[in-house]
Amino acid sequence: MTEQQAAQTYVSDVARVNDARAVFHALAEKWDSSTTNAQAQAAAAPLVNALDAVQPKAQSLAADYPAAATQIGAVVSAVMALNNDLSQLANLKATIDVNPWSQRYDSDRAALSTGSNALRSALGLQQARHS
Repeated sequence: MTEQQAAQTYVSDVARVNDARAVFHALAEKWDSSTTNAQAQAAAAPLVNALDAVQPKAQSLAADYPAAATQIGAVVSAVMALNNDLSQLANLKATIDVNPWSQRYDSDRAALSTGSNALRSALGLQQARHS
């Protein structure tokens, strides 16, 4: 696989994640103490599905384009951390509060953005803007 092919594959593979992340972020920004775990899980479901779908694609890309395997590994680790954060929404307000959860999620989201930009650089792509 060439760098250009790997870049095209990556952009295609992450499009669904980027779209779902933007929608989830907009919804999560409105959460407050009245937000239920069911509401939070429903809002997160499309992002969880997108993250679940992209992980094996990223691992396949690492095998097909080993020159970026380190950067892809960092992205996969960040995806796993975000999925872990999202799985904790089942416990929202029972064992975790919105603010501490949001801080951890924001930190893990930032790690994904950093990893994604490192991978984009390795693939000859411009860095993405993440909100």
